[in-house]
Amino acid sequence: MIKLLSVAILAGFCFASNRAAPPTAGCWTGWFDRDNPSGTGDWELLINLWTEYPGQICAKPWRFQAVTTDTNTPYTQAGDVIHIHNAWQGFACRNQDQRSGMCRDYKIRFLCPCT
Repeated sequence: MIKLLSVAILAGFCFASNRAAPPTAGCWTGWFDRDNPSGTGDWELLINLWTEYPGQICAKPWRFQAVTTDTNTPYTQAGDVIHIHNAWQGFACRNQDQRSGMCRDYKIRFLCPCT
């Protein structure tokens, strides 16, 4: 039993260490701010950004950054509860999740392969 458990742990470690992390080198897009939090929140979703800014964001971004539009505070330090925050969907802050009832206004950019 112990031998079987050891093999399983070793296999899991090898699998995890062989997965490629997203690259850190690439080219950042410009900043995008397509929505304001005055409605249901601040929705900076990749699918909408592709439509509004055709050809300016790659098909599979590696990373993203989101900051407030007024002070460039990273979203992780702005104090809002964030609904979506990843490179494959984009960013969304819902007003309903905030104690104050209103999200801050954010902008987003993506790390893509350089062309």
